Amino acid sequence: MAALAVLVAIGVGIWDSQERDILSGIGTAVATLIAVAVAVLALSIRHGSPEGFLLGFGIAFIGMVAWTHPAYLVWAMTGVVGLVAVVWTFPWWRDWRSPLRLGGFWVGAPLWAYGVLGAIGVGAFEVAVERLVYGGYALAVTLLVVQAVRRRGRDVTVGIAAGLLLSLALLLAAGCQYVFETTDRYTATNNYGAGQGDRFWGGPLLVFHPNATAMMALLAAMRLGPEYALARWQRYAALAVAAFSLYLTGSRTAMLVALFASGVYALLVIWRAGLPRWRFWSWLSTRQWRRIVGRALIPFALTCLVVGITGGSDLMRPRYSAEEQTEPRGVLIAPRWLNTALSGRPDVWSLIFEDFVESTVVEQALGTGDNTRGTIERYPPGHPEYEGQTQLGADNAFVAALRRSGAVGALTALVGLIVILWHTTRRHTPIWAPIIALAAAVQCITEDELVSTTVIWVMLLGVESWVVFGRSSPSFLPHNSAGPSLQSVRNTESTP
Repeated sequence: MAALAVLVAIGVGIWDSQERDILSGIGTAVATLIAVAVAVLALSIRHGSPEGFLLGFGIAFIGMVAWTHPAYLVWAMTGVVGLVAVVWTFPWWRDWRSPLRLGGFWVGAPLWAYGVLGAIGVGAFEVAVERLVYGGYALAVTLLVVQAVRRRGRDVTVGIAAGLLLSLALLLAAGCQYVFETTDRYTATNNYGAGQGDRFWGGPLLVFHPNATAMMALLAAMRLGPEYALARWQRYAALAVAAFSLYLTGSRTAMLVALFASGVYALLVIWRAGLPRWRFWSWLSTRQWRRIVGRALIPFALTCLVVGITGGSDLMRPRYSAEEQTEPRGVLIAPRWLNTALSGRPDVWSLIFEDFVESTVVEQALGTGDNTRGTIERYPPGHPEYEGQTQLGADNAFVAALRRSGAVGALTALVGLIVILWHTTRRHTPIWAPIIALAAAVQCITEDELVSTTVIWVMLLGVESWVVFGRSSPSFLPHNSAGPSLQSVRNTESTP
């Protein structure tokens, strides 16, 4: 297998050398080998569940296809995954009450249901039908996750992480020519990709937004990195893939999430190992404690290294020029420098709030019927740039819920997130549960994946399901609550 991978990489490198130059060909060959290595890592994880692998790979791959290929192909692939979930979960009524206990359920299917009612209320029946399909899809996925945990005792999060890594390997393979480029990478053929050739998007066959790519790798690392039942090389390889993805994509959101998650990991490892919680000046007083602190700080140090390599404070430079940013129609909700640093997000939020105030009571309560996903347009009808303009997403979980599902949906999403955090941050939960949940809460500020059928949502759903329903099932790892304890470290050191 290794020899075949090397031969393929050499062949791709020679082809690219003829297309461009020798140095580019070498970079393409190395990138191909990296893609193969990531795929090997994904397939080497034997403890994952088939349900989790299906959802991790399928949902991530559908997202990539949505950025690259026509909408009918996206709907077809979504239908395949949804149909498999429907068949797999039959009879559906057996566990219908169980999802109601999960916050992950309430930020999923109900928000689409509110949007259906809102669209019907304003006569947007095509939008209502499409939202109904999305809601049914979210419900089928929820049932698949819950049944895998309750009926079969499977921790689906490991399989989800493996599926994400395999999807990332495909993206690296599709964009192998552009992995080691720095200024002229292939980007999405729309306004989102314009002027962002310094970030890795993939290649002509498969493209994904850099923020989403980095978050995929981070989710896999947050789940697999603290998993002491895995081989050490697998855990460290997952961290390396996440660091490499951060470097390639230059995603500010993902770097913020990585810094926060690595800080949470460090504190949990230190506290759960028995070190004094508040007398931090004593953490380096003994050899055993220094080992624990050193292990706890590995992800944080790695993230800081990537941030420094990718530009440090220069990461706050504008992604888009002034003329590409949103022109708000009313009162600004943020200073211009903050709007520029956040790639125009505050101005988009301003547009959504203005549209909310001007909407009907039905739309305010249950969501707009303008389009299925609740995007908004920068320019109003009659503006010279109205035709062909980009559909803007909310890039904030609760603003997106407000737009697509109204005030009822936004409130439901907030309650759902609180329930998720309540379930996953309690004592004796696996160490990866609060890390992933708290990191997702931070990511809600500048992205809206939590309230859509995305990999972040399905990973949170899997994490919460395992915490709530997995206690009576065989645990995948023998000490997954906290990792090695201080006593186990001492015992190891005292063993000849």
